[in-house]
Amino acid sequence: MKCRYLDEFTGSKGVVFATGTPVSNSMVELYTMQRYLQHDRLEALGLGHFDAWAANFGETVTAMELAPEGTGYRARTRFSKFFNLPELMSLFREVADIKTADELNLPKPKVVYHNEVSQPTQIQKQMVKALSERASRVHARLVEPEVDNMLAITNDGRKLGLDQRVVNPLLPDEPGTKVNKCVDNVFRNADISDYNSFLSFCLAERADAEIAKQRAIPIYDGTAREANERGEVEKFKASRQADSDCREAIENAIARNYDGSRLNTKAAIAEVREQFGEKRMARVTASLIANRQPDGRISPENMKWAEKNATTKKAFTDRTHSGLLDIFATRLRENERKRAREAER
Repeated sequence: MKCRYLDEFTGSKGVVFATGTPVSNSMVELYTMQRYLQHDRLEALGLGHFDAWAANFGETVTAMELAPEGTGYRARTRFSKFFNLPELMSLFREVADIKTADELNLPKPKVVYHNEVSQPTQIQKQMVKALSERASRVHARLVEPEVDNMLAITNDGRKLGLDQRVVNPLLPDEPGTKVNKCVDNVFRNADISDYNSFLSFCLAERADAEIAKQRAIPIYDGTAREANERGEVEKFKASRQADSDCREAIENAIARNYDGSRLNTKAAIAEVREQFGEKRMARVTASLIANRQPDGRISPENMKWAEKNATTKKAFTDRTHSGLLDIFATRLRENERKRAREAER
């Protein structure tokens, strides 16, 4: 709308785009560029709608491809080939001054390609399954878009692919992750003696900053509708995202501190508390319990506590065993009572 507004006042000469990547993924992106810069021209040619543009310049094929969350396959329709390319480029060149890399002849370093294979850790495998479950809930419309969506899931997947600590700085440092393989290559092939301390400092500062950022997000008690009415949608989204991250942190902390026969609740609670604080950890734990069907593995006392303290029941599911979650909640409630007694003294 802004481009069309400027075009009306300048005779279609008031908008200039400058980019090195007008087409980064698909030729279809040319249509987007043309809509910004050649809207009236496309309309005059009868190509204003994408279907008309696609019918003139492309052919679609439906095929199976890997799902964005990395598990399973889905049918997707994409452009398989393009035709009438000379006509398409001639039309685009009416507004584009294209310079190739050969024409610019800019200085650039020599690229040395080196492939490394990184195997996923057990924690990464568990977290990928959690991403798949989140995606299934999104596709089934069981979660509101402001709480979770495919963009957030794929973004978490990319971060997880680099290193599990990018998702949660409190997770253990595994030697086989992409980040650590990159670090190993840098140490082997470059002289970085002057930068070792600086690099370590940056990594430590990033982890501390992520923890501080999570703890600083306030808990939003209202619903999505109330947040919209108050003009506080961003606060609502930030709080719900922090709740979701806290849920994953609880699940991972319980998994890491359970040895098959005993859950180290002290260590598990300390991990989550450091990143999210006591209040959010308790409210999210209560929401997880409140979402469970009574099956005898959650004590009546914890069920009552959960109903009273739960933030929300919607979109709060996890893969933690109910018995372990009950032990975790029991220890949380003991800590609450202990702090209350100390405060009375």
